[in-house]
Amino acid sequence: TEKGMKAEAGGFRIRVLTEGGLPSRNINETTVVYRVDTRDQPILFLGDLEEDGEARLIRDFPAEIRCPVVQMAHHGQNGVSMDFYRLVRPELCLWPTPDWLWTNVDGMGPFRTLITRQTAEELGCEDLTSFHEDAWLR
Repeated sequence: TEKGMKAEAGGFRIRVLTEGGLPSRNINETTVVYRVDTRDQPILFLGDLEEDGEARLIRDFPAEIRCPVVQMAHHGQNGVSMDFYRLVRPELCLWPTPDWLWTNVDGMGPFRTLITRQTAEELGCEDLTSFHEDAWLR
């Protein structure tokens, strides 16, 4: 994949916002970020993006990162910064997160999920978790 590449499939317009496979000290930084424009609303898929990669994304695609629907980076924990989510301004947060990570092992774990959840709540986001619901893109 190449940064800026565009494709269409099944009525969706897809734009690649980061290249995968770039040399990195962290495998999660090699993730590919996509913006998918659906018939209803655009969705930002962050994959496993972490703070190290968010600055490039903000610089290269400042308008494209603003999306009402966002897939939370790195399962909603230890991904992008909370300021990044504030720039995105999501209304719906997609959490590819198991229940034990969602609760940070009932509040006893080392994960940052609860911090990310608090930021999403402050932004007024509705949460859609992978362990609770099924969702369909249209």
